[in-house]
Amino acid sequence: MDESDLLHGNGKKPIRRRYCSSTAVTLLLFVLTNTVSILVSSGAVGPSSFLRRYNYKPSSTSMILPLMWDDTALLAADLNATQALLAASRAELAGLHARVGTANELLRTLLDASSSAHQHQQQADFDGWAREPTGELKLAVGAVVGLACRRVQDDLERYMSYVPGGACPSDNDANQLARRLTLAGCDPLPRRRCRPPPSPSSVAAPQERRRWTRDDGKLEYSVDTVLRSRPNGTVRIGLDIGAAAASTGGTFAARMMERGVTVVTAAVDDGGGGAPVGGLVPVRVAGAAAAQRLPFFDGTLDIVHQLGGGWVSTNNSDEVVMLEFAMFDVYRVLRPGGLFWIDHFVCPSGAKLNATFAPMIDRVGFKKLRWNTARKLRRRRGTGNDGEWYVSALLERPMA
Repeated sequence: MDESDLLHGNGKKPIRRRYCSSTAVTLLLFVLTNTVSILVSSGAVGPSSFLRRYNYKPSSTSMILPLMWDDTALLAADLNATQALLAASRAELAGLHARVGTANELLRTLLDASSSAHQHQQQADFDGWAREPTGELKLAVGAVVGLACRRVQDDLERYMSYVPGGACPSDNDANQLARRLTLAGCDPLPRRRCRPPPSPSSVAAPQERRRWTRDDGKLEYSVDTVLRSRPNGTVRIGLDIGAAAASTGGTFAARMMERGVTVVTAAVDDGGGGAPVGGLVPVRVAGAAAAQRLPFFDGTLDIVHQLGGGWVSTNNSDEVVMLEFAMFDVYRVLRPGGLFWIDHFVCPSGAKLNATFAPMIDRVGFKKLRWNTARKLRRRRGTGNDGEWYVSALLERPMA
């Protein structure tokens, strides 16, 4: 098929060419331009919408660079404020360092003054001693030690000579250092870091085992009889005094402990080593100390036991007065309702017993629960009296 056939339509349809008219293109451009203008004028697109998308908040919606410049200024202001705070903190820290330094200097001054005062005090403690104490005695000097101890330093050093934690030297040895120091006025004695030797049994001799266990209705009182005079359980603590307390070896205290009563045993130490060694709470007094005030507060004891004792001369008025002082002191330490057990007290005569001792009991204020007397010796020829008499009595401090 040649070109002429195609032009004239021979055999096939001729191909038509399509062309866009200028009118259609103009119309399309017009619509597109109006659409863009509407979008820009409404703010849907453009720089302002971009800034809003990324959280920019410019003071003017027309330019971007001025907005970025304003944020930089704010950051610079914050940095300047932070630097100012840092400078103030450094200044405050320097002030604190200065205060700490001042406090350290003051503390050092106080420590130096305290050390100096301690040295002066220690030197003052050693004043009056023949030589500077050593060993255990030097350690005890800073505690309460009698001033008179400085005059008997040799004996005191022997008293304080022991192995710490070991056995103490016996106070009843041949030297009797404790007694010698006390008689020399070295009171109170310093404490010791040692253990005392063991004490023998309180009730050793067979005759002691039977003591205060029976009541003959006369001079012999039993512990059980005395305790039954009070309500059960009201007698709990007592005191055993008297010259014969040493010879009993603490038997009375042990006998009372079997009934639940704690007894302090006191006796005069005459230097013969006869102080009570088995008393449950033994207390030893030396010489004239026995005539002094009992070391107890008012109304603290349930029972006081006076074993033996008495006055010797029928005409010694001072001895009678001292006995009355002792009776009043016993009354003082007993609680209301407490018992005073007089055990074999010796009067020089029956006349003195009735005229002096019995009225003294009433004058002090005791109530007689039991009263027994018996003659001790036969009448001596040429003495003008009827011999010595024993008195055993159970007295009560009245409740009111």
